[in-house]
Amino acid sequence: MEKEIRILHLEDDLNDAELIRRALEQGGLNLSIVHVATEAKFLERLGDGNWSLILSDKELPSFDGFAALTIVRGRRLTTPFILVTGTTDAATIIEAFRKGATDCVLKHQMAETLLPAVARALEKAKEALRRELLAICSYCKNVRPETSWMLIEQHFSQRNQVDFSHTICPVCYAKHIQPELNALKLQLPKE
Repeated sequence: MEKEIRILHLEDDLNDAELIRRALEQGGLNLSIVHVATEAKFLERLGDGNWSLILSDKELPSFDGFAALTIVRGRRLTTPFILVTGTTDAATIIEAFRKGATDCVLKHQMAETLLPAVARALEKAKEALRRELLAICSYCKNVRPETSWMLIEQHFSQRNQVDFSHTICPVCYAKHIQPELNALKLQLPKE
Protein backbone atom coordinates (compact mmCIF):
# COMPACT_ATOMS: atom_id res chain seq x y z
CA MET A 1 0.00 0.00 0.00
CA GLU A 2 1.18 3.49 -0.84
CA LYS A 3 2.45 5.51 2.11
CA GLU A 4 -0.07 7.99 3.50
CA ILE A 5 0.55 11.62 2.58
CA ARG A 6 -0.18 13.75 5.65
CA ILE A 7 -1.18 17.29 4.70
CA LEU A 8 -1.65 20.23 7.04
CA HIS A 9 -3.92 22.67 5.23
CA LEU A 10 -4.27 26.29 6.40
CA GLU A 11 -7.38 27.80 4.78
CA ASP A 12 -10.16 29.99 6.16
CA ASP A 13 -12.62 29.48 3.28
CA LEU A 14 -14.40 26.12 3.70
CA ASN A 15 -15.39 26.07 0.00
CA ASP A 16 -11.75 26.47 -1.08
CA ALA A 17 -10.69 23.82 1.44
CA GLU A 18 -13.23 21.39 -0.02
CA LEU A 19 -12.17 22.19 -3.62
CA ILE A 20 -8.55 21.49 -2.72
CA ARG A 21 -9.47 18.26 -0.93
CA ARG A 22 -11.43 17.04 -3.97
CA ALA A 23 -8.66 18.02 -6.38
CA LEU A 24 -6.15 16.04 -4.34
CA GLU A 25 -8.43 13.02 -3.91
CA GLN A 26 -9.03 12.90 -7.68
CA GLY A 27 -5.30 12.32 -8.05
CA GLY A 28 -5.72 8.92 -6.37
CA LEU A 29 -3.28 9.74 -3.57
CA ASN A 30 -3.47 8.09 -0.16
CA LEU A 31 -4.22 11.27 1.80
CA SER A 32 -4.86 12.42 5.32
CA ILE A 33 -5.69 16.13 5.33
CA VAL A 34 -6.01 18.17 8.50
CA HIS A 35 -7.69 21.49 7.86
CA VAL A 36 -7.06 24.49 10.14
CA ALA A 37 -8.29 28.06 9.79
CA THR A 38 -6.49 30.04 12.50
CA GLU A 39 -2.96 30.76 13.63
CA ALA A 40 -3.58 29.05 16.99
CA LYS A 41 -4.82 25.83 15.36
CA PHE A 42 -2.02 25.95 12.79
CA LEU A 43 0.61 26.20 15.54
CA GLU A 44 -1.09 23.47 17.57
CA ARG A 45 -1.24 21.02 14.65
CA LEU A 46 2.19 21.99 13.29
CA GLY A 47 3.60 20.75 16.58
CA ASP A 48 2.09 17.32 15.90
CA GLY A 49 4.91 16.88 13.38
CA ASN A 50 5.32 14.23 10.71
CA TRP A 51 3.62 16.27 7.97
CA SER A 52 4.36 15.26 4.40
CA LEU A 53 3.23 18.64 3.07
CA ILE A 54 1.82 21.98 4.17
CA LEU A 55 -0.69 23.82 1.99
CA SER A 56 -1.53 27.39 2.93
CA ASP A 57 -3.83 30.07 1.65
CA LYS A 58 -2.06 33.39 1.12
CA GLU A 59 -4.69 35.58 2.82
CA LEU A 60 -6.54 34.80 6.04
CA PRO A 61 -8.36 37.34 8.24
CA SER A 62 -5.83 37.49 11.09
CA PHE A 63 -2.96 35.41 9.73
CA ASP A 64 -1.44 34.83 6.31
CA GLY A 65 0.49 32.25 4.38
CA PHE A 66 3.73 34.23 4.57
CA ALA A 67 3.53 34.31 8.38
CA ALA A 68 2.86 30.55 8.40
CA LEU A 69 5.81 29.99 6.07
CA THR A 70 8.05 32.15 8.26
CA ILE A 71 7.08 30.06 11.30
CA VAL A 72 7.72 26.77 9.49
CA ARG A 73 11.13 27.83 8.16
CA GLY A 74 11.96 29.56 11.47
CA ARG A 75 11.59 26.18 13.17
CA ARG A 76 13.98 24.82 10.55
CA LEU A 77 11.35 22.40 9.28
CA THR A 78 12.02 21.13 5.79
CA THR A 79 8.41 20.11 5.17
CA PRO A 80 7.37 21.09 1.65
CA PHE A 81 5.22 24.23 1.77
CA ILE A 82 2.89 25.15 -1.09
CA LEU A 83 1.28 28.57 -1.06
CA VAL A 84 -2.19 28.64 -2.63
CA THR A 85 -3.13 32.14 -3.71
CA GLY A 86 -5.74 34.00 -5.70
CA THR A 87 -3.30 36.71 -6.73
CA THR A 88 -1.43 36.69 -10.00
CA ASP A 89 0.95 39.39 -8.79
CA ALA A 90 4.46 38.30 -9.77
CA ALA A 91 5.99 40.10 -6.77
CA THR A 92 3.87 37.98 -4.38
CA ILE A 93 4.91 34.76 -6.07
CA ILE A 94 8.59 35.76 -6.07
CA GLU A 95 8.30 36.70 -2.39
CA ALA A 96 6.82 33.26 -1.62
CA PHE A 97 9.83 31.52 -3.15
CA ARG A 98 12.23 33.95 -1.49
CA LYS A 99 10.73 33.11 1.91
CA GLY A 100 11.16 29.38 1.30
CA ALA A 101 7.97 28.14 -0.34
CA THR A 102 8.41 24.93 -2.27
CA ASP A 103 5.81 25.96 -4.83
CA CYS A 104 3.01 28.42 -5.46
CA VAL A 105 -0.37 27.46 -6.94
CA LEU A 106 -2.84 29.99 -8.30
CA LYS A 107 -6.42 29.27 -7.22
CA HIS A 108 -7.87 29.96 -10.67
CA GLN A 109 -5.49 27.35 -12.16
CA MET A 110 -5.73 24.87 -9.29
CA ALA A 111 -7.42 22.10 -11.27
CA GLU A 112 -4.46 21.90 -13.64
CA THR A 113 -1.58 22.80 -11.34
CA LEU A 114 -2.24 21.52 -7.79
CA LEU A 115 -1.52 17.81 -8.31
CA PRO A 116 1.68 18.40 -10.33
CA ALA A 117 2.87 20.89 -7.68
CA VAL A 118 2.20 18.38 -4.90
CA ALA A 119 3.97 15.60 -6.82
CA ARG A 120 7.01 17.85 -7.44
CA ALA A 121 7.11 18.94 -3.79
CA LEU A 122 6.93 15.39 -2.47
CA GLU A 123 9.59 14.17 -4.92
CA LYS A 124 11.84 17.09 -3.99
CA ALA A 125 11.40 16.25 -0.28
CA LYS A 126 12.17 12.57 -0.96
CA GLU A 127 15.36 13.52 -2.83
CA ALA A 128 16.44 15.89 -0.03
CA LEU A 129 15.87 13.09 2.47
CA ARG A 130 18.00 10.72 0.40
CA ARG A 131 20.83 13.26 0.41
CA GLU A 132 20.49 13.70 4.18
CA LEU A 133 20.56 9.97 4.83
CA LEU A 134 23.50 9.38 2.54
CA ALA A 135 25.45 11.81 4.70
CA ILE A 136 25.47 9.29 7.59
CA CYS A 137 27.71 6.24 7.67
CA SER A 138 25.76 3.15 8.74
CA TYR A 139 28.87 1.65 10.27
CA CYS A 140 30.40 4.42 12.40
CA LYS A 141 27.36 6.74 12.35
CA ASN A 142 29.60 9.72 11.58
CA VAL A 143 28.03 12.61 9.73
CA ARG A 144 29.72 14.56 7.00
CA PRO A 145 30.51 18.07 8.27
CA GLU A 146 28.16 19.79 5.84
CA THR A 147 25.18 17.81 7.14
CA SER A 148 23.07 19.53 9.75
CA TRP A 149 22.36 17.42 12.83
CA MET A 150 19.17 19.43 13.29
CA LEU A 151 17.82 18.10 9.99
CA ILE A 152 18.77 14.56 10.92
CA GLU A 153 17.19 14.84 14.38
CA GLN A 154 14.05 16.26 12.77
CA HIS A 155 13.97 13.28 10.43
CA PHE A 156 14.33 10.82 13.34
CA SER A 157 11.63 12.56 15.36
CA GLN A 158 9.20 12.32 12.46
CA ARG A 159 9.76 8.66 11.60
CA ASN A 160 9.73 5.42 13.52
CA GLN A 161 12.54 3.68 11.71
CA VAL A 162 15.37 4.49 9.36
CA ASP A 163 17.44 2.10 7.27
CA PHE A 164 21.07 3.17 6.98
CA SER A 165 22.26 -0.13 5.50
CA HIS A 166 22.78 1.46 2.10
CA THR A 167 25.33 3.99 3.37
CA ILE A 168 28.90 3.35 4.49
CA CYS A 169 31.55 6.02 4.61
CA PRO A 170 34.84 5.42 2.75
CA VAL A 171 36.81 5.14 6.01
CA CYS A 172 34.59 2.38 7.41
CA TYR A 173 34.52 0.62 4.06
CA ALA A 174 38.33 0.52 3.96
CA LYS A 175 38.67 -0.39 7.64
CA HIS A 176 35.90 -2.98 8.05
CA ILE A 177 34.18 -4.02 4.84
CA GLN A 178 37.14 -4.34 2.45
CA PRO A 179 39.13 -6.62 4.83
CA GLU A 180 36.07 -8.85 5.19
CA LEU A 181 35.71 -9.03 1.42
CA ASN A 182 39.42 -9.79 1.03
CA ALA A 183 39.18 -12.55 3.66
CA LEU A 184 36.20 -14.00 1.89
CA LYS A 185 38.10 -14.07 -1.43
CA LEU A 186 40.97 -15.92 0.25
CA GLN A 187 38.55 -18.57 1.54
CA LEU A 188 36.95 -19.22 -1.81
CA PRO A 189 38.31 -22.25 -3.70
CA LYS A 190 40.58 -21.26 -6.55
CA GLU A 191 39.50 -22.31 -10.00
